[in-house]
Amino acid sequence: MSQPSSTEPTTSPIVRRVVPIVTGLFAALCICWVLDVPQYLGFAFFKEQLLAPVVGLSLVTVFISVPVNRGKRGKLPWYDAVAALAAVAVMGHVMLAYPRLVDDVALRTTETLVIGIVSVALVLEGLRRATGHVLFFIVTTFVVYGLLGHFVPGQLTARAVGADWLFIYLAFDPSGLFGTPMTVGATIVLLFILM
Repeated sequence: MSQPSSTEPTTSPIVRRVVPIVTGLFAALCICWVLDVPQYLGFAFFKEQLLAPVVGLSLVTVFISVPVNRGKRGKLPWYDAVAALAAVAVMGHVMLAYPRLVDDVALRTTETLVIGIVSVALVLEGLRRATGHVLFFIVTTFVVYGLLGHFVPGQLTARAVGADWLFIYLAFDPSGLFGTPMTVGATIVLLFILM
């Protein structure tokens, strides 16, 4: 009996059923946004209210279809299911409560801090699984530099930033998780690939 290659999908029947649904919903959300369906229906949304479920559905796809260790395949582990549910819960909450959360960002509430930490952790783990260790280490290095850059001597020294500010910034700022690259990916790149 031969070992499965690292390019084989997870063999869980749940994964084989859920991945097409999640990716189809992901594509439908992006298409509806580009076609201004919410506006035609009389709803007003922030762009981040589209990007939050896009990030959540992307993370679900990664967590249930790409195992922690590339060589290990088989049944969906409990921790991957928990990570996928956490991604849906956090990003679903961001989508529904975003107008209120934007006001709470400046206050650095516990809610925004927890969302920031969980979002950054889930995105970093999804990045590691999807792209490998190199990009993960590059992004992690910049996050650590954001925290400890004020200890770096010379011209590379940075302003001291608290961990609470950094994680909230990475999760909610337009230059962070829901910034231009995510917007371009969800509204232009996906549609270009589909067409």
